[in-house]
Amino acid sequence: MKSPHRSRSRRPVSHVARAAAFLVLSFVASCSDTKAAPAPDTTPNLLAGEICDVENRPLLKLSFDPPTVVVAPGETRPVRLTVEPDACEPNTAKLVSADPRIAEAPTEAKFDLRHATFDFLVKGDAAGRTTISAAMDSKDVNGVPYTTKVDLPVDVRDRAAPTCAAGGDVANGTVAAGATVLQGAGALAKSYLSVPPGAFARDDEWALPSFPATIACDGEDLTTALPNAKLRALGPSVAFTVRPPLTMGKSLRREVEVALPVNPAAFPSGARMRHLLVLFKSPRTDKKPRLIPVANPRIDPDDAGGYLLKFQTPWFGTFQAAVADDAGSGTHKRKLMHRAVIGFSMGGGGAAIFGMRHHDQFDVIAPLGGPSDWTWLLWYVEQHALGGFCPSGKTCAKVAPNKYPMQETFAHSMDFEHWF
Repeated sequence: MKSPHRSRSRRPVSHVARAAAFLVLSFVASCSDTKAAPAPDTTPNLLAGEICDVENRPLLKLSFDPPTVVVAPGETRPVRLTVEPDACEPNTAKLVSADPRIAEAPTEAKFDLRHATFDFLVKGDAAGRTTISAAMDSKDVNGVPYTTKVDLPVDVRDRAAPTCAAGGDVANGTVAAGATVLQGAGALAKSYLSVPPGAFARDDEWALPSFPATIACDGEDLTTALPNAKLRALGPSVAFTVRPPLTMGKSLRREVEVALPVNPAAFPSGARMRHLLVLFKSPRTDKKPRLIPVANPRIDPDDAGGYLLKFQTPWFGTFQAAVADDAGSGTHKRKLMHRAVIGFSMGGGGAAIFGMRHHDQFDVIAPLGGPSDWTWLLWYVEQHALGGFCPSGKTCAKVAPNKYPMQETFAHSMDFEHWF
């Protein structure tokens, strides 16, 4: 018997219906919450003890070393661009020259956590002045974009050293409280002898009396006295002389500043400021020139398109700036020992003696204080630390503990009752 209900037959789904269903599903999928692929992590793999927090980033700063380039046409100067502090994320600085005809610049410098410096050469082309600028974009701690910039002045000029007339270009004057600077004359017009104003107002061992002085062109090329050193002059030899109450034969208890003309373009291509040499002669050295150390040397532009070497010295005499012909061209391998010796006071003397006797075993020798000349130290102890007594039966003039006769620069005199 047949069922009283009518049987239902299955009908095939049409192609149109299938296509409609596919479109609906596609639309729904396109409106879903599926996240985009994350950006690649550019943070470097940190080593033990390293911290690189991009969410707490300090402002970056660019700097050039040296801060100014003076170079002759056809020659080069090494320059280093540095970013500080270390860049956690890779970044690129763009470099551009204001006038590529004078000096060209590389197009970019790349930095990251492992590379905080970028070295390049500045080549002088046509004579003139230009500026190489570096700029790098970054973001501060709040995510606000900013750009850090730095400029490198470039002066391309002939390498000829400045000269003066031997026995001429003389300037005389009295250096005193109201006139603390004696200016040169003629070709040495920008040279000077300068004393801090406070030196004439002091009443201690750093005081200076008013004194007559002269700045003059010496005329002698002091580099010829050291033929084996193969030196080239950066400027003329300039004589700074004084008369009583000061003397040419003894050093001052303090330093004064002198300035003499130089041409930095005369430096060899690979030379840096650390290769600068100063030759000196005076009556105390029997007029034979020698190389001497000076304090705080620097080369600054004058206001007449030239340059001055400025430094401090306790001596009066003739000075000349020079540099070795091969300065900056030599290389050598250094074996690091990862070992240092350091000492304080008497330990400083021990560190100096032990370190210098075994200098091949240390990367750093750091005596902090302590005696470097035992002969001088024992003399000082005898004359000052254990001195100041008046022999029995004699009348001795009273002398302030810090004013006993002494010609050692920056040394303090004392006596048994008044230790410094």
